[in-house]
Amino acid sequence: LAEQSVKLMTEELRSEGVLGTAMFRVHSQENLLYAYAFSSRLFDAVNKLFPRKFSELSVSLKETSNLLVRTVATRDEQEGDRLFDFSKPTLNQMTCDAIQRTIGFSHLISYPLRLKQGKPAGSLLFGLENKEITERQRIFLGTFRSQLELALENVIEFEQVVERYKRSIAKTSPDSHQENIPT
Repeated sequence: LAEQSVKLMTEELRSEGVLGTAMFRVHSQENLLYAYAFSSRLFDAVNKLFPRKFSELSVSLKETSNLLVRTVATRDEQEGDRLFDFSKPTLNQMTCDAIQRTIGFSHLISYPLRLKQGKPAGSLLFGLENKEITERQRIFLGTFRSQLELALENVIEFEQVVERYKRSIAKTSPDSHQENIPT
């Protein structure tokens, strides 16, 4: 879902100056914000610039100098002109600069992803062609974010149902084969 969502947002919002989109998800038990999925033009070239697989990157939720973490902590959008401000200390400045040059964005904006209860679920980051964000862009970006929040809520609820089902099967039938349970 995450990969398809960011790819769709990047493709559909290209005419609005969106050059890349990334999604990050909160893992509250570990107190980390994990990279979840990204999409951009030149995806393969950008993917090679990461020190490890994108989905293996994370940052502590205590790292408030990171604008993605600040987005989650304050539940407010954050803006900046340098990818490094959204990536430190996970990625170094040289890597961030190379990614930013390759994709070609000059401004970034991150939006919090919230669940129905207002609980932070993660962050959505857009790389934009121009430094000035128009009202029209804000409306489009906010609309896509709202739709992603609904989809994310459904995914999380499904994951919880599957976990409850697994626990109930394990209690009633200890010899059951967990691999046959849908995930």
